[in-house]
Amino acid sequence: MKDFFNFDRFFNLFDNEFNSTNSPFKSIDSFMEGNYKKTTKKIELPSGTCIVISYTLNVSDDGVEVSDLKSQLDEAVKNQEYEKAAELRDQIKELEITQNKINDLNDELEKAVKNQEYEKAAELRDQIKNLKK
Repeated sequence: MKDFFNFDRFFNLFDNEFNSTNSPFKSIDSFMEGNYKKTTKKIELPSGTCIVISYTLNVSDDGVEVSDLKSQLDEAVKNQEYEKAAELRDQIKELEITQNKINDLNDELEKAVKNQEYEKAAELRDQIKNLKK
């Protein structure tokens, strides 16, 4: 069976574009760094191994970006606004802890679906929804 789309060629062209001297980006990772969280998953399929790389925008549910909060924290420290800095630090930690919990639950959810444990998957889905509120 002949492939209709040559993925190797596509990814090589993509990498060359991002790594060329004319490109504003040295690599996709440098472009995404700071504003996006990189997640790599290896999925075993009957036809072979699939590696999925995803980038998630660091945004809280109320639309506040973690990177913006970190910038505000740096500014508050620079201006000796330590009370504000403490609040921002705590807010950043809370967002990061919540995001880590969501990521762990997403991993469990993926395993539950793969193992056809749909009742467990429904519970995990609901837990994720509650954390995102």
